[in-house]
Amino acid sequence: MHEFFKKYIFRHFDIYSLFPPEQSADKALDFNSFELSTSRKTWLFVVSISHWFCIAGFVATVIAGFFWNPQDWQVPFTGRTFDPLDMLKMLCVSGLIGYGTNYIAIKMLFRPVQKRPIWGQGLIPAQRDRIIYTLASGLHKHVLHQDIILLNLHKAGFPERIADILVNGTTNMIKDQGIKAEISQWIVEGMKDYFGQEKIKQEILLTIDQKVNQNLEGGIKKFLVSAYKKYNTEEYVAFIEKMMHEVPPTAGKIMDKFAEEKTEEVATYIASKRQELANFIAFAIAELLQRIDITGLLRAQMEHFDDAKLEKMVWEATNEQLLYIQYLGTILGVLGGLIIWEPILMICVYGILLGTLIVIDNMLVARKST
Repeated sequence: MHEFFKKYIFRHFDIYSLFPPEQSADKALDFNSFELSTSRKTWLFVVSISHWFCIAGFVATVIAGFFWNPQDWQVPFTGRTFDPLDMLKMLCVSGLIGYGTNYIAIKMLFRPVQKRPIWGQGLIPAQRDRIIYTLASGLHKHVLHQDIILLNLHKAGFPERIADILVNGTTNMIKDQGIKAEISQWIVEGMKDYFGQEKIKQEILLTIDQKVNQNLEGGIKKFLVSAYKKYNTEEYVAFIEKMMHEVPPTAGKIMDKFAEEKTEEVATYIASKRQELANFIAFAIAELLQRIDITGLLRAQMEHFDDAKLEKMVWEATNEQLLYIQYLGTILGVLGGLIIWEPILMICVYGILLGTLIVIDNMLVARKST
């Protein structure tokens, strides 16, 4: 039976057409697949070494302070003077403070994993259950909600495609001469085996005797039949057995003829029910989706993640952005140090620079939209 279904089901039911392979199936979908552009890689490299320049600058100013006492420099437009070594040291320290605070803040997202008496616990490990619940609820509501899944199934014509596969497959199967021949052979062989059993033979013989006696109801006919069975028992039994042997092939011929006459009628009837079948499949899918607790399934799956795996998922999904934040702390610290050094002048410079960038950005956006 297994070989029969394997032989004919996959021949007539194109199940694999429901799930066509994706064009990018040969490429594993992981976070590393989303590579940065060359320009972003270059900029990330530049900001990633900024804190090393601050460290080198700080060390250089400390060492130079022992051997060199430069003349004070004048601040443009103000007439004030300043020590260049002190200013460079301040800028380097400000940059390192910016880098250090961002570095610590990012690490505090994940560390410590276990709660410590003094250092506490990282944000993600401490809020693990809440994060899992929020992610599961968010995914269910906005990505894997039953209505969204059903809408996309309808857009893809999924119920109709299933109905087409079932209707076309069933129609092709009932028209397949090989299937008809095998089923007919099974039935004939099964009947032969059944009628070949000695117990069944005796039951059939007894049943025939009872029916004959009931229908004759006495008289000369009953007398003649009874005499014939009494004096020609072997011939009578052989006649009954011959009849039983002829039943299976006769039944097989009748079924073949019936199947031949009714095949087109059945195929036409099945085809006429295509849309009803598609509607039923759509209804069944909707009912099934409503009974599935998707939020619970997502939560149960994510609860198996240990803290290290959860941290890896968050880090891999946001590593470039977190690194930008970490390294930009150095540059922002240096810019903040310039404001401390000369507040009014640098606020004016930053204001002009920021305004210029805003104007350029709006111009580029307007140009793209035209």
